[in-house]
Amino acid sequence: MGSVEIGGRAVSSDEVPVQDSGEPDPGWGPVGFVDRVLMLIVAGNTLAMMLITFVDVFARYVFHAPLRGAYEVLGFMLAVIVFAGLPVLTRAQEHISIRIVETIRSPLGNAVQRVAVSVFSAMLLALMAWQLWRYARLLAEGPQVTGFLELPYSPIAQFMSAMCALATLAALGAAFSSLPRSPRQ
Repeated sequence: MGSVEIGGRAVSSDEVPVQDSGEPDPGWGPVGFVDRVLMLIVAGNTLAMMLITFVDVFARYVFHAPLRGAYEVLGFMLAVIVFAGLPVLTRAQEHISIRIVETIRSPLGNAVQRVAVSVFSAMLLALMAWQLWRYARLLAEGPQVTGFLELPYSPIAQFMSAMCALATLAALGAAFSSLPRSPRQ
């Protein structure tokens, strides 16, 4: 096996510490299934965006004919990537965070902070889901469409709202799992 350097000393790969968040792996249960489906959507859209961008740039410079509507499709795909990943990142509590005073507080104080942040996040995500749903309804009444391909905006806004709602549930689950537990006697 190979070795890596940790703290200035070489450590074999058998000794490399693995960080465990303490959260159980969702496995293939309902939560794990939803995570995998959403990550497949993210991966598929990322691959498709790369291919569309490559074809667009290639056609633009070689044939002087860009791929028509690529900009509109890429914008929708980017929204799908961002919002499909949101529930997964929220459930795993993998958002960017700064841990400045965590070493100063007690474990109970840290748990209280995690619960408070998760509940606050859930409230903001629920507000975003509600506002996006209202906006999607307005877009559907229009109907508002893109300029070139005339793709409707309403379905993507509905998808974004649904993903925010799912992320709300994930944040509430994170808050519940962060609650301090009393040791069993």
